[in-house]
Amino acid sequence: MKNKVRIKYLTSKGWDKRWVALKKMLVEAGVDFEVETLISPAEEFEKNLNQVRTEDLDAIGFGYEYYSLVPKLLAQTTQEAIKAGVCSCLIKEKGGWWPRDCISEAFVRAISHEVKELDLNSRAFVAGAGGLGRLVAEALVKLGFKGITLTDQNEEKGRELLANLQKSLFQVDFRFIEHRHITTLAGVHSIAVNTTELVLENELLDELYFFNFLKAGGVVVDMTLVPTETPLIDEAKVWGARFLSGDCVTAYLDAFMVEKLCDFKLDIGRYREALKALADQESFDKTPFLKRFRDRGG
Repeated sequence: MKNKVRIKYLTSKGWDKRWVALKKMLVEAGVDFEVETLISPAEEFEKNLNQVRTEDLDAIGFGYEYYSLVPKLLAQTTQEAIKAGVCSCLIKEKGGWWPRDCISEAFVRAISHEVKELDLNSRAFVAGAGGLGRLVAEALVKLGFKGITLTDQNEEKGRELLANLQKSLFQVDFRFIEHRHITTLAGVHSIAVNTTELVLENELLDELYFFNFLKAGGVVVDMTLVPTETPLIDEAKVWGARFLSGDCVTAYLDAFMVEKLCDFKLDIGRYREALKALADQESFDKTPFLKRFRDRGG
C-alpha cells in the first residue's frame, strides 16, 4: 500500500467539504493523504492545468464540466482518450501525466453491486451530452446494454455526442431525442441516468420527472452529489422506481481512485455514509424545481 498520496482537483464549482470523509478514512488507515480543490474558471483552466502539472502530485482530478476540455489540452494522451474525447483525471505514471477513466469503471461497479436485477435487453436512457454523459454511456455499454437513448437541452451538443458514440461503439443502437419530446417516449427503458446540473435553467429535468419513458421496476440514477436526494430522486420514489443517488456513485468513484493510487480497498459502505452525512448538511431548496413540475400537472 502506498502511504503518501497528493491530488489536486480542478473545478469551477467547489464544495469545500468534498474530501473531508475520504481524507479521514485514509489517514486512519495510515495513508498520508492530501487533496486540494482549486477553483478554476473556464478562462483560467488551461493556465491552471499547466501549472499543476509541474507540481509534485500523484493525480489531477477534474469537475464534470471540464471532462471534454482536458483531452484538447494534452500533448501526451492515449488512444482511449482520443476516441472518447473525454478525460476525468490524469495520473502520474512513468514520469508523465496520462489520462485515465475512473468514471466508467466506478459506474459499472456501483450498478453491479447495488442493483440486483436489471433488464439489459431493454434500453438505457442518458440525460446530458457532456463528458460525464459520454462516460456513463460507455459504462452502460460495458454493462451489456445494446440500446441507449440520449437527450440534452442543447440539441447540437446532443447530436455531436450521438455521432461520436455511433462512430466508436457501432454495435450499439444509439438514438437522440430532443428534451421537449421526452414525454412522448414509450416506457421501454430499464435505467435512466441524469448527468445534467441541478439548476433552474435546466428545463430538461422537468421532462424527466414524468418518468413515462421508464419501465416498471426501473432504476433512476442521479449523479448530483448535493443534495443527495434530488427532486429527481424524490419523484422516482413517488413513481415507485428503484434509485441510486449521487453519494453512492461518488463513493464507488473515490474507492476506485484510491485503489488505483494507493492499492488500498476503501470500505465503501462506511465511506458512503460519511460522505452522505456531509452532503446532507448542506442546505438546498428543492421547492422551486418541484413547484414548476407540479404547475405543469405533474
